[in-house]
Amino acid sequence: MSAQSALSVGAPPPDRVPLGWLILLPLGALVLMQVLFAWLDVVPVHNDTLADTDAYTRLVRVLDLHATGDWFDSRLLRVNPPEGHVQHWTRPLDALLLCGAWLLEPVLGFHAGLHLWGVLISPVFLALALAALSWAAAPALGRDARLFACLVLLTQPSVLAYTSIGRPDHHSLLLLLCLILLGLTVRLALAPDDRRIAVLAGGVAALGVWISPEALVWLGVSLAALGLFWLGGAPGLARAQRVYLWATTFGLVIALGLERGRDLSAIEADRLSLVHVTLLGLLALFWTIVGARGAADLCARLATRASRTARRHPRAFQEPGRPARIAPGIASRALIATIGVVLIGGLMAILFPGLRAGPLGRVDPLYAQIRLANILEIQPLIDA
Repeated sequence: MSAQSALSVGAPPPDRVPLGWLILLPLGALVLMQVLFAWLDVVPVHNDTLADTDAYTRLVRVLDLHATGDWFDSRLLRVNPPEGHVQHWTRPLDALLLCGAWLLEPVLGFHAGLHLWGVLISPVFLALALAALSWAAAPALGRDARLFACLVLLTQPSVLAYTSIGRPDHHSLLLLLCLILLGLTVRLALAPDDRRIAVLAGGVAALGVWISPEALVWLGVSLAALGLFWLGGAPGLARAQRVYLWATTFGLVIALGLERGRDLSAIEADRLSLVHVTLLGLLALFWTIVGARGAADLCARLATRASRTARRHPRAFQEPGRPARIAPGIASRALIATIGVVLIGGLMAILFPGLRAGPLGRVDPLYAQIRLANILEIQPLIDA
């Protein structure tokens, strides 16, 4: 089944007319909420204050970058002196904050400009995310449904927690990139031969992983969705995935050089490193092999054998009076995908054995007991 037919099953084609001036409704609601947050002091932003310690720490990083000009030294020297402390944060948001402060410096001065831009940057990303959501959902939702989706986005507590005023947080930028990537994924599924969409998707994915490896979650959703359409027999998606993932890999190689400079061999799970470049490179290699002519011939041979098996053992594939349970072509592609997942997972485990312990695997046990155990947001969903 193609992506186009999957989107149109049982429903009329959606109204793809842009929201136009209707986008002002969710944008107006956004502005009103942020003004109320400041006026009622829900989020303290007056007198150079910010929402929380992470917000202050982020702006301190930018101040240090502005003062020293050393892009590759991201240590916080006031923490754990004299060695300093290196956060898992990366430079893209620092650069955006620095550029905004420079633009405001002639009017407000650098420090006041940095504070004002730090207060406003996450709501600005949320406003852009509303526009991105309206665009991303256009192939599947009509205009009224997209307007409702934008309004619903503004009611999500987890969204408001990271995109309020006074909180210069990279998660607000990740939300924007996530929605853009999902929109590109839908369009790539509908037009797999359009290499521009695949390259754009790869660039957005690479930027997201550079900002934080948390982006691997929604990158995985994007790849899985395209993979399911390929599994169902949609033509051209193997080549589309190949271009998409090579663009992501090359983007990460560039980002790795920009982020780490000469320290390219560092192995870290929670900050862009060789681990993430290797993972995306292996995925790109898998789809390159799958999209090759030899792999297509292998799929055809496997499908032929599966058809013969279905004729010999009809109960395994078909019940009397009912359609086949498993199409032979799907079975062969599922087998290839399973082999690819096992091989890639095995190679990652061999190349980076420390990954199984997670980003906190080497933390001092006493520190983990008295400090990390009390940080709610890093606790596992299920206690082992």
